[in-house]
Amino acid sequence: MPRRFRAADALDELQPGPFQPIQLPTHLNLIVYARQSTQAQVLNHATSTEMQTADLIEIGIRYGWSREQCLLIDDDLGVSGTLGIDERLGLTKVMERIDQQQSRAVLVVNEDRLFRDESMIQVNVFIKFMREHNAYVLTPSMVYNFAERFHVKMFREKAEYAAAYITDYVRERLIGARRKKALKGLYDGRPIAPGYRVDYDKRLPDGSENPAYRRYVLYEPHAAVVRRLAEVMVTDDLSITELYRYALEHRLVFPEWEAGIDARVRSRVRLQPVAGGLFYASVYGLYSLFTNPVYIGHWLVGGRIAQRQNHPAILDEDTFYTLFERLSTYDLNGELNAKRNRYRAYPANRVVRGPDSAGMLLGLLYDVSSEPPLPVTYQHHTANYHRQTEPVMYYACVENTPGPKPQRWSIQAAVLDRPVSERFLNRLRRSQVEYDPAIYQEQAAIRQNELRARHKVLETQQREIQEQMEGNLRAMTLPGLTPDEMNYFLQRKRSLTRDLDTTTARLAELRSQQEEAQEMSQVFATLDDLLANWSQLSARQQRRYLTRFIEMIGIRVGTTGYFDIWIYWKHTFDATLDAAEIETFRVRLVRARPTEWNDERNAILLEHYLLPQVDLMKHLPECTWGAICRQMNRLGLDRRGDLTALGRWPELKAIRDNCSWNDWLIEHPGEVQPTPPERRPHTRLKWTPEEDAILRDNLHLPRLELMKLLPDRTWGSIHNHCEQLGLPRVARLLEAGHSPNAGFGKGCPIPIWMSYHQWLEHQSSPLPTDVTPAPEAAPFGINTLLDNLMK
Repeated sequence: MPRRFRAADALDELQPGPFQPIQLPTHLNLIVYARQSTQAQVLNHATSTEMQTADLIEIGIRYGWSREQCLLIDDDLGVSGTLGIDERLGLTKVMERIDQQQSRAVLVVNEDRLFRDESMIQVNVFIKFMREHNAYVLTPSMVYNFAERFHVKMFREKAEYAAAYITDYVRERLIGARRKKALKGLYDGRPIAPGYRVDYDKRLPDGSENPAYRRYVLYEPHAAVVRRLAEVMVTDDLSITELYRYALEHRLVFPEWEAGIDARVRSRVRLQPVAGGLFYASVYGLYSLFTNPVYIGHWLVGGRIAQRQNHPAILDEDTFYTLFERLSTYDLNGELNAKRNRYRAYPANRVVRGPDSAGMLLGLLYDVSSEPPLPVTYQHHTANYHRQTEPVMYYACVENTPGPKPQRWSIQAAVLDRPVSERFLNRLRRSQVEYDPAIYQEQAAIRQNELRARHKVLETQQREIQEQMEGNLRAMTLPGLTPDEMNYFLQRKRSLTRDLDTTTARLAELRSQQEEAQEMSQVFATLDDLLANWSQLSARQQRRYLTRFIEMIGIRVGTTGYFDIWIYWKHTFDATLDAAEIETFRVRLVRARPTEWNDERNAILLEHYLLPQVDLMKHLPECTWGAICRQMNRLGLDRRGDLTALGRWPELKAIRDNCSWNDWLIEHPGEVQPTPPERRPHTRLKWTPEEDAILRDNLHLPRLELMKLLPDRTWGSIHNHCEQLGLPRVARLLEAGHSPNAGFGKGCPIPIWMSYHQWLEHQSSPLPTDVTPAPEAAPFGINTLLDNLMK
């Protein structure tokens, strides 16, 4: 049978055979990839960074590329090599460029810059990808062609050496030596418990060896605070949160370090500067203090007691175990602590951390009350403790202070979103700028391409893990395996299962991000469509448009419900719209923060509560008049009775109840003093027999006609006098065919507190006496409705 031959494949022409000269793709770009493990290495090892950037570009030029063709990707400076490909932005960009045929060569300073993967899953994914795309990995001394098995083997060995550095040198040698010291009770670099310091002196002053070298020794200024905290918690039966607040309020904190304390000790004690000294940044620091057996002299390694009575104790065992059993979830043997008090009051307003999709202004909002401006974050509250209640999103600003960070303010997100949204839409309506949806589509396309590349990498990783799991399962079924070999395969199975679960979870999260990116690409074609459908967009979509036009939104919250807002517009609009690019407005909260009454304010109120309203409010400028009145009732002050005894009651209010003195100054700029309203003269006129006769004879008339017959009487006076005399006005109106609603106010433009003559005087153009005011439209009441139904 004759031999058949085939034509050379185009791919065979590109791929060199084993040990044949490699034709580097110098007609495409060269990717220069740089990576360092931590940000500290980037800052402290600038030489290494330079070797991976500028020096590598020179090496790329010697390989045959021009300087313009060398594309530097340094997004992974400060990123660990143990992370997956999808978790490293720089490496993801490398594979994306190769997949788009922009390059077929990657230059690194060493193979370990690409991977330190112990499982070799990421390495296998990378090798398969480079082989499929006929791409090369270059180092200063080697060119890897993954079409050759020998090169693949060499690259895998280099990757295994890089992973072994983590396992053998870091974990076994460095960490192993540290663990060996720790088992002896020596200090191993862990955070130092407050109340102790490490003795770094090898010898005593007399020249003999120091038995406490690299061990805990008492630092009495801090140890005394630990004893006092434990004493207060036990004697006053406080919770851990109550003790934390008590310590800050009563300045029961750790004093500043003395001058002779070693800097290594100060840096390893996790205390933050607070008012009066040093203390924990959160309540969890106190929890770790009272559940740490180090305070009774025990030394722990890996959660187990390695040395008992290793160093001097600060707390006696009775006090320590009292607190330990109350707080710790587990006892010293690792069993569940049955004596732990699990009962605690659940907060009425539960704070949860929900998604950020409900906040339209996130990333734009800054508190400008102080310098520098503080970025505003978010949180969620529920109205009660029921978990089924939908949480409400709030914007929150946290103080940027050392130590505990109190909350400066929090405002419901919808309260701020609404006025900003209105001003944004008004500015769009007044603008002449051409709306370009291509800007948003371009941003969405970039995001989609990035997510698509990550999705492809994750799917490849998932397939690689599944193949290794199948191979591991086949190996476990081989006959004659020793127990050690079986344990190895079982451990590998557990490790691969964890990797598969992690990769599956990342894929699910990535698919949701792809759906969001797809949603972002669907933009309105015209500005009119955007304005008409703005209210139907989600907060995340609205935020995307706002960030296109707004640089920053500044907010300054007042003390009694006012807050000022500054919108810093980008230079996106045309010059004919506004000369200034900053828009300022003020909004008042419907419900302000409750007034906090302290001893100082109570003393001012007790001393000045008989002053006139304005003078009293000047002494308490941040308190509303309603809050002042309520506090006077709580303190048992009878302002009305005491003013009556002085002959100063009744008192007309010059400032309304929900307004403070500071609020009044903001609302009335330039005015010096508020004036109370004029007191209306109240002259009570007795009804004459002639007026009684007119009222009895004309009960059947509508209200307006009856008021004309009694022109000096208000309708309130007429109505009350009818009830006093017991006159049947409703029955007379029905007999005359009039609706009772019309008789008691409908169809009459005169208020009940005004007479007919007073109404004529208040008209802008007084009517002649023979002309009557036109009644309003025919009244519609229940009687009129029944009459219409009967017709």
